[in-house]
Amino acid sequence: MLKTELCDSLGIKYPVIQGAMGPYTTVKLATAVSNAGGLGTLTTAGFTFQKVGLSKEIDHKEGLRRIIREITSSTSSDAVFAVNIPTLKHAIPIAEDYLGVVIEELESNSGTRKKLKAIVTSAGDPAILIKSIQDAGLKCIHIVPTIQHAKTAEKAGVDFIIASGTEGGGVVSYNYPITTLVLLRGVVKTVKTPVIAAGGFCDGAGLVAALALGAVGIQMGTRFIATEECDIHQDYKDSILRASERDTLITIMPYGPCRQLKSEFSLTLQEMMNRGEDTFNYAWEGVKNTIEGNLEKGFMAAGQVTGLIDDIVSVKELIGRIIREAEEIIGKLNSKIGGITR
Repeated sequence: MLKTELCDSLGIKYPVIQGAMGPYTTVKLATAVSNAGGLGTLTTAGFTFQKVGLSKEIDHKEGLRRIIREITSSTSSDAVFAVNIPTLKHAIPIAEDYLGVVIEELESNSGTRKKLKAIVTSAGDPAILIKSIQDAGLKCIHIVPTIQHAKTAEKAGVDFIIASGTEGGGVVSYNYPITTLVLLRGVVKTVKTPVIAAGGFCDGAGLVAALALGAVGIQMGTRFIATEECDIHQDYKDSILRASERDTLITIMPYGPCRQLKSEFSLTLQEMMNRGEDTFNYAWEGVKNTIEGNLEKGFMAAGQVTGLIDDIVSVKELIGRIIREAEEIIGKLNSKIGGITR
């Protein structure tokens, strides 16, 4: 069985993590990934949008409490999961609120204590939360877009680093668009902290490539959108199937630069940026449209890996297929390497 340090540390069967997908909370998807042996991740970004007035739903802290309890009760006894908490400078109080909820749930629910294993921090400095995360007995996994950010994360003391290349969907680095191939190898060579690869992964070949470059696992976002259990509109999934590797672009969103599918919304936003116009309100409107299901005029995060995705399958089938492909490729490589004379 294909097993790495990531599996041993988190108690997962396979070295596959589901990426967070704001503005969705992805409860159903995270549950399916965890039940299938990967690490499902709950997303808090949607509750942040509620906090800033984009939604009139329940309080952002109570929303997180609800989905933690939901995944705790809906996952199998041996499943584990994570919670993503963005650490943007302008949203630090909200991030602290979220972590406070997590800790309260750990203390009040033995099931959550058993299953919630990690906090995935992103889009900011993990140092503001890391002591509280680790004091609570959780692993801190931080996402970085450059080698320098990886150094900073290691200095903060994170347990794992996710090296996320510019190919990935959602939040990416605008000023430093470094590809996964270069970023992953550079981070692995630079830090001693175990590294997880993200940006452009969807199959067993990608997993093998990541392992060959020194990673201990992969994180996937776009590929998990195109699954039966993903809590996302069917039109969004169909758009991913239709898209090629050329059908994404990067624009500035209120919470950072993001790679998304080309659409009426994203192309208009790009034109506004090119003209130097203020895009803040229009970008927020795109997020609101996404939440309400008006996808052509909404934000649809997706990576360049769309060009490699051609079916919608169950999460269990997808992860099983990835692991089988990876093991077959490793076996073939062993045969080829075994034939080399020195």
